[in-house]
Amino acid sequence: MWQRSKAAAELEAQANRRLLKSVKPYPSSGTTALLVLLAVGTSAVVGLILNQTGIYDRLFGGTSPFLIGLIVGFFVSGIAGIMLGIPVLRLRGDYLAIVTLGFGEIIRLLFTNLRDFTGGPQGILQIPRPLPDDAKGSITYLALVYLVLIGAALVAFFSTRLKASRIGRAWNAMRSDETIAQSMGVHLVQTKLMAFAIGAAFAGIGGVLFAARQRNIYPADFDLNVSITVLSLVIIGGMGSIPGVIMGAIVLIGIPEMLRELATYRILAFGALLIAIVIVRPEGLLPAPPAQLGERARQLIGARKESQT
Repeated sequence: MWQRSKAAAELEAQANRRLLKSVKPYPSSGTTALLVLLAVGTSAVVGLILNQTGIYDRLFGGTSPFLIGLIVGFFVSGIAGIMLGIPVLRLRGDYLAIVTLGFGEIIRLLFTNLRDFTGGPQGILQIPRPLPDDAKGSITYLALVYLVLIGAALVAFFSTRLKASRIGRAWNAMRSDETIAQSMGVHLVQTKLMAFAIGAAFAGIGGVLFAARQRNIYPADFDLNVSITVLSLVIIGGMGSIPGVIMGAIVLIGIPEMLRELATYRILAFGALLIAIVIVRPEGLLPAPPAQLGERARQLIGARKESQT
């Protein structure tokens, strides 16, 4: 009787294992797209109902427009990052940078030409600031400086925590070798889309802070030169390094201001300094140590062969 029950338990366990193997660990791309469409559609319907019934004004009438813009900018930018990441999953390196720069230029041209929806070249005017209406003078600018510093510190903190988390280790593994990362269980598609979404969401926070500081923004404020500047400070500071990005921003923004005494030759001197930095420190001023997964894998294989012999 005991052997019979044991055999039945083993059969049931084998059936459960076969069932688990037949279930995919991740949803298919069609299921993911359907869920995203359902989420966006549900959000649009709920927003329309709240607006038509007046519930939105009663719930959020006294809420700061800056706070609402910060939340909306965060999520809309994250969704835009996912939409950009889906068609460029197979690209990497310089080709990926070219595509992202082209996408930013397409968005700028759309906002310039869609006059009925975006205001065209006139942009958006009189953006409310996250300050009381009676705040004026130097207090206003000082408060905005503190707000920008707090926002940058929070983004740097979350980025540091992400780097030490499981998803951060997966990003480091993919940067070192995607084949080895995939063989170790890293889902490349979802991990790349997560990187696009989080990076775009952080950029959305920066955009909201920029709009609150400027009060008036135009499509010309986001031309190709801005994207190239951001890409340059990342390359000069060091890829994957938060202190490196800060150092790159200081170099790109601070040095031109220090070279104003050279007048006409300021840009020439700045370009020569950048070339010297790239030649002397091609990996950046403060680069992050790369994860050498390939070398580590070869060491483990060699150690296993030695133990077997």
